Amino acid sequence: MDRLAAMQVFRAVVDSGSFAKAAEQLRISAATTSRNIADLERHLGVTLLRRSSRALLVSEAGQTYYEHCCDILDKIAHVEELAGQSKAAMQGRLRISIPASFGLRHVAPLLPSFMQRYPEVKIDICCSDRFVDFVENDFDIAIRVASGINSNLIAKKLMPVRCVVSASPAYVARRGVPRTPEDLRGHDCLSYAHAAYGDTWKFVRFGAEHTVSVRSVFRSDSGDVIRQACLGGCGIAIQPTFLIADDLRSGALLELLEEYRFAEYNVYAVYPAEGRNSARIRAFVDFLREALEAA
Repeated sequence: MDRLAAMQVFRAVVDSGSFAKAAEQLRISAATTSRNIADLERHLGVTLLRRSSRALLVSEAGQTYYEHCCDILDKIAHVEELAGQSKAAMQGRLRISIPASFGLRHVAPLLPSFMQRYPEVKIDICCSDRFVDFVENDFDIAIRVASGINSNLIAKKLMPVRCVVSASPAYVARRGVPRTPEDLRGHDCLSYAHAAYGDTWKFVRFGAEHTVSVRSVFRSDSGDVIRQACLGGCGIAIQPTFLIADDLRSGALLELLEEYRFAEYNVYAVYPAEGRNSARIRAFVDFLREALEAA
């Protein structure tokens, strides 16, 4: 078994969600595709993929193996490109979409260093909290804060995000402290318009799930606007610590329901499959990951 070739086949199957599509992309037969996956599973001693009548499912072991495969194959492609036309590959425009609140605080300060390292790369950056269409808007890469990326896009995790329930001391003094998620029904809540959970907030405590429909008195598509409303005592909000860490440290905002855990989020670098061989995209992703981990 050519292990490297088998890894490439496995990656293509997961990315496309289909043996047939992977075979077409790699210009090999469907039988060769199936044989590579079977050889991999036999070599590893685990099931990587499960077929159902409706979909191709990646097992837990398969997901872990897929992530490592992507890292290995990307590094190999990166090394090969560096050995060839590295200078030419690091020229041209890089069009980036970043969420406004996160981008302003954590990406924008890093851009001068990236441009100094790669002076031939021209940056075109758009700050917006809405999810962009890559084809329609001609973006090369997007930074997204999400609980997961369910699409055909390639997603690289950059850092974890912790979201907390918070309110100002003035609001708490006026309306009291909620002790359980169910208590939120009697409070004014502030909603982030782009949040997939909407006005249905889900928490976990000791393995038990608590779901509550809150009453939203204020809604905005801007995380910064939600923060200001929360600071002003308008209500209770779920906010990421990358946005309100300083407010929590200073006491301008108070963390509530500390024993309850909200959904886990991550910051991802997301780009179309055709961008996996772009040296500019890989360089930007690697740069961001290193810088954010060091922060």
